[in-house]
Amino acid sequence: MRLDVPTLGHVITVSRVVRHIPWPEGNPVAEEAFELVGIRVTLAAGDRYTATLSPNQLFLRLGDLDVKPTTEFAKAFGKSYGQVVGTAKRGETKTGWLYFKIDKGVSPLVLEYHRPAYQVSTTDKVIKAQVFARKIID
Repeated sequence: MRLDVPTLGHVITVSRVVRHIPWPEGNPVAEEAFELVGIRVTLAAGDRYTATLSPNQLFLRLGDLDVKPTTEFAKAFGKSYGQVVGTAKRGETKTGWLYFKIDKGVSPLVLEYHRPAYQVSTTDKVIKAQVFARKIID
């Protein structure tokens, strides 16, 4: 799945989705009610503007609820799946994982990029905030 952000030139690519990740040893809290999901992404920031592409701008849309990625289990999952993706700066590409704790059995999974408003420093142009979404799993 690929999500293009044309104004800034950002590209977000999902290469793998893992549902029902086993809960890490010693972390059974809420295991009955929640599912752990891992999404391997590549964040490619555009090279025209200095706007970064950050994992904290990505959400899973579940019905009318937006869920932020969690770093709660990042250390445990980093050994099994991979490290959390970092922020891509102008012209950079970063690959890694986003981990989410969601209600069990929720479908579809929709990845959202919440682009913040961006002031172009060399002009008086303002790029308005916008949300881009793409379904990754039915």
